Amino acid sequence: MSSSQSRSPVRWVVVAIAVVMTVLVWVSMRAQPSGNVVAATVASGGPEGGDARQTQRLGSNESENEREAERASVANAAAASAATNEPAPIVGPKLVLRALRAGSIEAIPGVEFAWAEFPEADAMAYRLWSWFVDGELEARVAAGARKVVADEHGRAEIPQPKSSFAVIASAPGWWGMTTSTEDCEPEIEVQLERDREIAVLVVDGAGQPVGDVPVALRSSYWGNGQDRLRARTSSDGVARLRHVDSVLGQGGAQEWMVALAIAAVKPIGATIDLATLPSEPIRLVLPATGSCEVRLLDERGELAAESFDVTLDAQLPGADEKQRRRADRGAATLIDVHDGVAFFPFVELGAELVAAARRPGNWALQQERGRGPTRAGEKVELELRLGRDVVTFVGRSLDLAGTPLAARQLELRIRVSGDNSWVQSLGSVQTDAEGRFRLDTQVQGEPTQSLTLVAESRDPKSGAASRVSLPLTSPVPKGVLELGDLVFTELPVLLAGVVVDEAGLFVAGASVSGQTHTTEENEQFFDDEEGWWASARTDEQGHFELRGKPVGDEFQVSASIGDRRSLPLVTRRGDGELVVRLLTTGAIVGRVVRDGAGGVESMVVSAQFSDPTLQLDSAMGDVAADGSFAVRRLLPGTYSVSLRNQSSWNDMSGVPDVVVRAGEVTRDPRLDPIDLRGTHFVVRLTIVDENQEPVPRGWFMRELKNAAGESSHEWGPIINGKATVAHDGSGANVRLQAEGFCVVRLEKVLADQTVVLRRSPRARIVVRPVPSLPPGISLGASVAAKGPNGEDSAWIELDANGEGEAQLPMIGTATVTFYAVAGDEENQSWEQVQGVEALIEVASRPGVQRFELELDPTKLAAAIEAVRLAAAGESVGQDQ
Repeated sequence: MSSSQSRSPVRWVVVAIAVVMTVLVWVSMRAQPSGNVVAATVASGGPEGGDARQTQRLGSNESENEREAERASVANAAAASAATNEPAPIVGPKLVLRALRAGSIEAIPGVEFAWAEFPEADAMAYRLWSWFVDGELEARVAAGARKVVADEHGRAEIPQPKSSFAVIASAPGWWGMTTSTEDCEPEIEVQLERDREIAVLVVDGAGQPVGDVPVALRSSYWGNGQDRLRARTSSDGVARLRHVDSVLGQGGAQEWMVALAIAAVKPIGATIDLATLPSEPIRLVLPATGSCEVRLLDERGELAAESFDVTLDAQLPGADEKQRRRADRGAATLIDVHDGVAFFPFVELGAELVAAARRPGNWALQQERGRGPTRAGEKVELELRLGRDVVTFVGRSLDLAGTPLAARQLELRIRVSGDNSWVQSLGSVQTDAEGRFRLDTQVQGEPTQSLTLVAESRDPKSGAASRVSLPLTSPVPKGVLELGDLVFTELPVLLAGVVVDEAGLFVAGASVSGQTHTTEENEQFFDDEEGWWASARTDEQGHFELRGKPVGDEFQVSASIGDRRSLPLVTRRGDGELVVRLLTTGAIVGRVVRDGAGGVESMVVSAQFSDPTLQLDSAMGDVAADGSFAVRRLLPGTYSVSLRNQSSWNDMSGVPDVVVRAGEVTRDPRLDPIDLRGTHFVVRLTIVDENQEPVPRGWFMRELKNAAGESSHEWGPIINGKATVAHDGSGANVRLQAEGFCVVRLEKVLADQTVVLRRSPRARIVVRPVPSLPPGISLGASVAAKGPNGEDSAWIELDANGEGEAQLPMIGTATVTFYAVAGDEENQSWEQVQGVEALIEVASRPGVQRFELELDPTKLAAAIEAVRLAAAGESVGQDQ
């Protein structure tokens, strides 16, 4: 019988589209109300219930002249503070800083806060993080920093920033930082970590120190490396990677190493354990290198005058596409290249180079390949012509009156309509003084689909959202696309109301979000598509407006500020002005106790609200190195608390019915401690090849069974020949797999051990006589090998000559089954050539093993006809 599937039966293609929605919100720039009481409210589905009543808000008689005088006073006070480094009296809006020990609820008194604004930073907090990674942020903050000391509660006040800003908090043995934009909440936290550093000594081949060499603390997650900290060596050859603990919780890293941040085929460095940093400098040897100058040329062939971040990557000459995608290479990065020339003084010899440039705030990379230096001291040049690999949207934003929207943040996305409609987020960009913008992106879409560019902006004073849409040709051609003048229209108000606290007082600066109400858990929406989502901040009278063009009539609204949150409020269009009531939250604290071998797994504590009628996401807290944890901002109620593996999300322990009360810290004895001793064991595996060399990359899968006997699986990495597997005392059933090696299965692993992986064989399947296939029909073979470690399969595409080759994951007796295939990877129909199977014996030996097999022409013809009909939609198994 014919089968038609949305994926090939043996080559499943998993397509994950991650769409990041960033909605700019507005913070009131005037003083917070000191005692405005709600005279009358509307309860419209709120948590307290009640009849619908009209809300009366107190107005403000403040004139524009008074506000301008206030702004001038704030500027003068800030200037005086910067000049004297003494805290000046704060006039106007304030921002509260709060110092906490990371991962806890403990405030740190006496912390010194140093903070500085960066009006030239494109209003982007990520640019400040780039400076931090490059070791430049503290110097930039120090140049214009103002300082204030926290009180006994870890709190301090500063004037509300008018642009992007950075805050550095320090105390003896502790350090922390945060960056934000001016539209932040009126109180922000700075979490302080232990303040440690790593010293790195770089020497040349003769053992002499080398200065001005970039080094990096690099993390790896499933083989994807990223520089978390960078520094340069001084004249004595020593570089100091400072504030190490401030980056440990980022990205779920599974491996950390200190490496030379130079362009090299493989990282030149050492893997380290951040739990116990070395007391002596890590010694790295700089090999003989050349240099490379990357010249960024604009559309006119001139040096680009805009700012770019440039990365230089080194690859083996003649590497295939799979090797080029490998993440375990060394790379060098320069940020804020302004003059179009990026000079990399240390480049490995004999490598092929790939230069990639990206505008700050843009996701799209622009690349160029070239030859690297071949002898020590040689300098090579590489020209990267911008605009060839990306679509560059250029335009000017105007309001209905024709006034440029200057210094305005724009969010851009593409709405793709067709058989499968979806939304592609392009990112954000800031307009200049004339309202002009430029955004590099890579637009996806097929010629059969229609594309619509949607740009949205939010007025920083009123918070009103406005939008413009325009159709695009599909596919969008590469290069500069001049959009001309885009006239933004203010979106209609969909929902409006006020946010109040438990006493009925208006709350200024609260974050409010609304979305189409759905019963689907964790569902996200986009305007004009499946649903609607919007956000805003309350003004000084606690008022908010949510704007948009929604789908549906029922919506869910929630609000938060600091440690206060609201219950989700479900309302319908036309219900009138809303009152969203904030509740004081509580916290859960506890401690995890493990055996001595524990602590190598990354754990997280999850607290899920027990009432299924309320769509509340789980709240989470990380488990610190000492086993302590805290889950904060929990609404009063009952929770199920789970200890989970962070990478696999499998439960390790669970405690039901944990009660949280408003303003209290719950210290349930069942959580203090969560005792994993005797139930949580760790096995360390060493994975090598036949030559006893570590297998560089791979993964393991551990089978788990719950009390009901239901199976699940936990995945983990093999990194530099090491894997760490946990079990409950009964041993671990583990499958080990790495590219180019045979699969190995281990049963009931109880102790550390070394495992040898064999190189996987290559098999070439040859079909004779050569099959004659009609257009659109191909032939493939599924090779299922049965060996001492179980069964695995591989798919081999056969070409027009009836031949195909692949690497098999196992050795032993293999069954070859042939299929006729129609369609592409996204929508395939396939039909087994009935009864045509063959047995082959695959050995473990070098070279390609050739197997010539025959097909029954009659059965092949029948399979071709069946799959042709299925692809045409004439089969009972057709795609829906």
